[in-house]
Amino acid sequence: MKLGRSFLMGGRFHITLLSFTFLMVFAVLFHYNGVKYVNDSHRYIEYAESLKNGFYIEAHNIWYFGYVIFIYLINIFAGKSQYLIIVMAQYLLCYFALILLYKSVVLLFKNRLSGLLAGFLFIAQIEIISWSSYLLCESLYISMICFSLWAGISWFQGKRSWRMLLLMLFLFLFTFISKPTGIALLVGIGALLVREFWRRLNNRWIKAICLAASLISLLLLVNLMLSTFTLMRDYQSGEIIFAINTVPYQPSFKYLIVEVPQHLNILSDHYPPLVRLVHFIASNFNYWIKISSIKVFYFILHIRPYWSLWHNLYSLILLLPLYLFCIKALFNKLLPVEVRLFSITYIVIHTLTVGMTTVDWDGRFLMPVLPVIFILSSYQIIVQLQGRCSWLNYQ
Repeated sequence: MKLGRSFLMGGRFHITLLSFTFLMVFAVLFHYNGVKYVNDSHRYIEYAESLKNGFYIEAHNIWYFGYVIFIYLINIFAGKSQYLIIVMAQYLLCYFALILLYKSVVLLFKNRLSGLLAGFLFIAQIEIISWSSYLLCESLYISMICFSLWAGISWFQGKRSWRMLLLMLFLFLFTFISKPTGIALLVGIGALLVREFWRRLNNRWIKAICLAASLISLLLLVNLMLSTFTLMRDYQSGEIIFAINTVPYQPSFKYLIVEVPQHLNILSDHYPPLVRLVHFIASNFNYWIKISSIKVFYFILHIRPYWSLWHNLYSLILLLPLYLFCIKALFNKLLPVEVRLFSITYIVIHTLTVGMTTVDWDGRFLMPVLPVIFILSSYQIIVQLQGRCSWLNYQ
């Protein structure tokens, strides 16, 4: 009995179980989805093709440069089968992301059951895996988030060497340049570094200078990134979902457009983008808080009026309990403060980014946030179950 329980609780069995489940899901998804070339696919593919003639910067697409490089490297070897190979590579990376998510939880909490649950939650949110069929940056970005979390947790847990440091820095940087919201990872790590320096430095002036330098650097980076986005146009359109006014009207669209005040106070485009954004928020606060709140509502609940009832119900049934367990975990003082600080910063930055910009049609913006939600909620769920079921305490 003890030997059988040990086998069922063992890491190899868990990885085998997760691998088999992933393989079945992959087979079904690839059968139905195949290779998906969609609206934004051309941006990345054309940029990657153009790099064959030499490096250059495309103002907006540079924030997706990690994915462009990914395509570029595959193109060197793939030939005519490049799209299929890109998709297969994305599925393979997604599988490794699943395994590293499991290992991250086990490493962080020393609890294999929490890791197993996090892995199954990753698979249960089937949209995460399904994005691997699309020639979009989402799949690579989600995988890189999982890789980065594993590297950061490994370092935090004492697995420190020059090789791990170089690997960790590479993963952090590559993740950041794979999608604009990669800044959430950057700020999360920055928050940990600032906390560490604040604790170690004794001189108040040095603390103040370091904090000021960090804030100024972040603001300059945000201003640079905002220069390639159409925030003011989006606010003037009243759109919750990006470009919804450009498609044929459906009755459900009335929930996705906000009535715009007649006279919005907007600075001219001669001012820096961040200054324009701050001025807009301050001058049109009631309108901004309304439209941003609705965006966050759709983003967090992961529902859309034009999705099927079953799709929306599945999202609510799966995600709402996880959010509650995640929040409970964040208030759990047994968790290291570093874990809570990073998680809160990462989730908040992602959410604010959507609230200040726009919600996507298909819900893919939420997917990179979920690995952190899975890590925290799986830990909290298993801890509570182990408190009630003694046999689950066997590790």
